[in-house]
Amino acid sequence: KWGYFPAVSAGWRISNEAFMSGSPVISNMKLNVGYGELGNQNVSAFQYLNIYRKDRRYFINGNPVTGSRLGSFANPNITWETAKTLNILLETSFLDDKLVLNVAYFDKKTSGMLVSPVRNYTAGNETAIPQQNSGEMSNKGFELELSYGNQKGDFGYNVGMNATFLKNKLLALSDGIPYLESGVSRTYVGEPIASFYGWKTAGIYQNQGQIDNDVNIAEDPRKGSITPGDVIFVDTNGDKLVDNEDRVNIGDGNPTALLGFYADFSYKGFNLSLLFSGALGQELYDEMMMRGINAPETDGADKVMLERWTGEGSTNKWPRMSTTEFNQNYRYSELGLKSGNYVRMKDISFSYSLPATFLDKLKLGQSKVFISGRNLLTFTSFDGTDVEETGRSNLSRGVIFNNYPTSKTITLGLDISF
Repeated sequence: KWGYFPAVSAGWRISNEAFMSGSPVISNMKLNVGYGELGNQNVSAFQYLNIYRKDRRYFINGNPVTGSRLGSFANPNITWETAKTLNILLETSFLDDKLVLNVAYFDKKTSGMLVSPVRNYTAGNETAIPQQNSGEMSNKGFELELSYGNQKGDFGYNVGMNATFLKNKLLALSDGIPYLESGVSRTYVGEPIASFYGWKTAGIYQNQGQIDNDVNIAEDPRKGSITPGDVIFVDTNGDKLVDNEDRVNIGDGNPTALLGFYADFSYKGFNLSLLFSGALGQELYDEMMMRGINAPETDGADKVMLERWTGEGSTNKWPRMSTTEFNQNYRYSELGLKSGNYVRMKDISFSYSLPATFLDKLKLGQSKVFISGRNLLTFTSFDGTDVEETGRSNLSRGVIFNNYPTSKTITLGLDISF
């Protein structure tokens, strides 16, 4: 198997043109345009071949015999995903390059996405089904970078920020694949990847009268099993019962903007560096919290159950604790949504470079002492394990599974050169 992925780029240094010469403000201006195609080979190998496995034992005439079976079907037409990307970048600097502003537009279209097809169980349950090229995805947006730096005597500084604004959309899927699914996340054509699909909620049933008069479940066969303290789920399609047909888009795990900020200050031998990152417009779905409001769940109860419903008027948010699951209070719903907005101090470093006169006496080269920290501060309303958890795959972005959190680190050191 082989692929052909061309690329081309061009640049125009506008500041060198006659009409820009002598500008007292603009130091540099350059326009860059690039187009390229790239193949994705980060997929399972040999999917274009039938794979046989020798891993089953049988008894023939009382004697054990190891047999072979078809372990994976072949897809002879499988090929690489192809990402076609257009980049347009305007680089500018002002005031003798002290002020820098870069603006970029990108448009990336991925075609031939490798997607696992819906399994037809007449083909058996143990034989693997190869992926197929059956989708198109669009990612487009803008990137901004702004920085300013200067040196005044012994004091120097450089501060800057960057932001990325991204729009993601699934453009197409092959016939027979209505959507891609991973737990609470679904991806439909025309929507962002890994949107959250679940049930809308309207509070907690406070008494039996609410249940008896609720039009959402007027014809729901579960109505007799629902009790005060259960979650009120909304009948979104108007058929007077709550079922899978009422599962709708309740959120998006893709951020509207990714942010970065950095600063570097120096004075004589001292240096202070800071780096922050963040995200805006992002929702998270706390899968582990939702499991924790289900009493029989083996992962343990969540702390929100300390605020559970204990009687009429006690709360209108968290359900009662119960070992019965008739209403499935823990099902995918708006209860699991949390804001994923955050700003985190990724790095901070403070150092002092030892004076050359002192180092010469010790016959040492440039040396410094420093203290640094990583992930020391996070500003967010998210109360889960780690706001930067990204889910287990692209199809479950923004789903919190309580993976090992980002660790905080403080380092004290001495850097010596001889």
